[in-house]
Amino acid sequence: MTELFLPMLIMSDAPRHTQPRHLVSKAFTARQIARVEARVQTLVNDLLDQVSGPRC
Repeated sequence: MTELFLPMLIMSDAPRHTQPRHLVSKAFTARQIARVEARVQTLVNDLLDQVSGPRC
């Protein structure tokens, strides 16, 4: 579903772009990003370790 939604949102103009952007923007405030930043970094590091081996 994401593969279908993102190109539409990125490539669309107002007014078609406005409502989904409004909904998505609530999830990407500075406060919300700060809440998940450490978890996202851990996930990224774990995935990178899987493909490249442990970091030194």
